[in-house]
Amino acid sequence: VEGEFTADPIEFVDAYVAWNGDGINVTAGQQKFFTPLDDMTSDLNTSFTERAALVTAFNFSRRTGISAGYAKGDFQINGGVSTDPLIQLDDVDDNSQSAHVRAVWMPSFGKTKVHLGAAYHWKHRKDSEIVPVRYRQRPLVHSTETRYVATPGLLAEREQTYGVEAAAVNGPFHFASEAYWQHASRDGASDPTFFGAYAEVGFFLTKGDSRPLKGGQFGAIKPKKALGDGGIGAVQINARYDYLDLNDSGIRGGQQRGYMASIIWSPTNWMRLMAQYARLNYRDAAIAVAGDRDYGVDVIGARVQFTY
Repeated sequence: VEGEFTADPIEFVDAYVAWNGDGINVTAGQQKFFTPLDDMTSDLNTSFTERAALVTAFNFSRRTGISAGYAKGDFQINGGVSTDPLIQLDDVDDNSQSAHVRAVWMPSFGKTKVHLGAAYHWKHRKDSEIVPVRYRQRPLVHSTETRYVATPGLLAEREQTYGVEAAAVNGPFHFASEAYWQHASRDGASDPTFFGAYAEVGFFLTKGDSRPLKGGQFGAIKPKKALGDGGIGAVQINARYDYLDLNDSGIRGGQQRGYMASIIWSPTNWMRLMAQYARLNYRDAAIAVAGDRDYGVDVIGARVQFTY
């Protein structure tokens, strides 16, 4: 059980029981249902303080249900069925119904570790006639409530989300990219399909350090030579292009093109310092500036984290 104590009321994050054995796993409770690679990777181990725009915009979140997976060699597949998060389970008649599947192939070619995956999600919103859904995103930092890209509330009865992912690691280099489509079905209205994608590259400046890629996600950085142990820790630089398009079928939610850079210093296994910059260019932004909805925004962010 893991809780989020900054929320009011306090919310559960992970709350599940699991069984693992002989390549098979079964999990019941509130959990991540095989979301994009950038979301399956812990926020303690991401290349930027916030995940790719598509993760938040398409409402990927933990849900309550049961899942099962099978892994053998370089291949793994997971599937499950779910309903709403625990905090929303107040009326059985209005709870959503969802199904999820994700498959990943993780071969190695010489010194290069490769990750290729695909996922599909289906959701039936039983309260769609009275509760609208919005697709929107903050500008790379979570400390603001401003959303420059945001759709109006849509009475979507069903949602389908499908995407592909790819990543690779070779020594100090890493690459990751994903593309996802979000299709919303509405009774008596057009059915928009929104799109999000990103591509990033990273490199360690310190000798012997690498980004772990295993089990369908990126792992924690463990410096080859930690500070105080004959080295300065691990220093990594990253660059990302992030694209989000919330315009389709008469819906004008805006487009975001992000050009991002970050530097990460991990002096030890349990400490991490991050600094980042982003130039975000908007078209049809949800917020007009002097009557103009096409403009750019500069964002600077930093984070210090301690883990145990």
